[in-house]
Amino acid sequence: IWSATLEHRYRQRFVLLSEVMTEKEKLQVDRAVQMQLLKSMFPDQIIKKLQHSSNIVNSINNASVMFVELDGLDGFDLMFRPKETVQILNALHTEFDELVTFHN
Repeated sequence: IWSATLEHRYRQRFVLLSEVMTEKEKLQVDRAVQMQLLKSMFPDQIIKKLQHSSNIVNSINNASVMFVELDGLDGFDLMFRPKETVQILNALHTEFDELVTFHN
């Protein structure tokens, strides 16, 4: 949600500025927009890997995938603001990570 909002805001600015900008300036603004979007979604180490290589996958010998259905999640938008919902989901994800680490 945040990255879509961020992209929309920067794209609006880009459209307004594009009428008086050169092609080189437009490219610089577009690159800045892309960087802001990346920073809103990925940690710095992943961004650096993306800038230097198309391969950002690390080798993992052992992995598990867990699917969770959260009963009542659809009503979160009525009870919480988006930022609060993300904070709750992040806390839940952290708890899952800690349980997996604890149980090896």
